[in-house]
Amino acid sequence: MKATNKLEVSMDILSETQGLVDYLAEKLGSEKLVLDENNQVQFAYAEDQKLEAVIEAVDEGEGAVVVNIIVGTVGPENAGMLYQLMNANYLWSTTAGGTLGIDPETGLLCLSFLFQLPVDKDLFVDTFVQLSAAAEQWQGNIASQEESEPAAHNDFMQI
Repeated sequence: MKATNKLEVSMDILSETQGLVDYLAEKLGSEKLVLDENNQVQFAYAEDQKLEAVIEAVDEGEGAVVVNIIVGTVGPENAGMLYQLMNANYLWSTTAGGTLGIDPETGLLCLSFLFQLPVDKDLFVDTFVQLSAAAEQWQGNIASQEESEPAAHNDFMQI
């Protein structure tokens, strides 16, 4: 995930983001989560720690918080699953309002959501929980397809 230079984000944004992260950790029953020098906190959570999230403070407008939940990987050879992911993004139909995308630096499929600050803490947590449920569903969809069609992937048309 692309890191932001800490000098670019105001202390107000960092403080507000840390408050949201503190509240989220409390509601999840998690250990204390602290923004690092890149204005991010990365942590595993959910049953068996199967979900991983990155929360980042960004200096956009009056400030924002970006939540990225790592879903897994889907390679370019898996056109069928990529097509399903694109369908899910259409009008946010099965993404809990987030956007599915592949991080160009890591190749990880992430479910992302941008919160403009200020944001209500309960809304932040509720949205995070909904995004997590959607991410778990997509993890299951990807695993099911891999199990049922391990060698039957469609190729993209080469241009």
